[in-house]
Amino acid sequence: MTMRIGVVCLVLAGWLGAAPADVIIDNGKSLHLQPGLPSGGGSLSVDDFVLVDGANTITDIHWWGYYLSGSSDDFSIYIFDTLDNAPLYSIDGAATVRHDTGFDLSPGPGFLPEYYYSLYIDPLALTPGQTYWLGINNEASASWQWTLSATANGNAQVIEPTSQTTRWELAFNLTGPVVPEPTSAYLLLFGIGSLYIRRSNKY
Repeated sequence: MTMRIGVVCLVLAGWLGAAPADVIIDNGKSLHLQPGLPSGGGSLSVDDFVLVDGANTITDIHWWGYYLSGSSDDFSIYIFDTLDNAPLYSIDGAATVRHDTGFDLSPGPGFLPEYYYSLYIDPLALTPGQTYWLGINNEASASWQWTLSATANGNAQVIEPTSQTTRWELAFNLTGPVVPEPTSAYLLLFGIGSLYIRRSNKY
């Protein structure tokens, strides 16, 4: 029994020190519809996000998009703290991995294959509670479109070559380590420790 209690304590202690990866921003999956927002070549679209304390480090970025023609990729990722200034961070997207979602988008000019993209980056810690803007540009394809996750109550914008506000949301999510809430686990660990002490004193 004593050994079992000790093992449980070690497992709990290890869990408390861990920071498992999880989705820290879920801006919604693709609606699998045209149109999207242009974000290739000389165009750049952005959408806002706010991270919370304990889940404010980004380790990977995922998004959805399609091509009006061609299918070349050369992605760059931008994070702005304000759209009045240059990007706060510029991230090389050369390691982006593309997956066919199996959806052909409509309505629109024909049925166009949709893709899901993943990019793993060096951990990037941002300030909790601050509004940031994520921009994704496919420099190799002027026809690349970022697909939507919502068509109402959104804040997505086209900021290049000219500014265009929308009520849409762009499809993306951000993943990173999440610091677990310790309160309940510490109480459980304290209870097990107390039980161990009582049993030790008994014998």
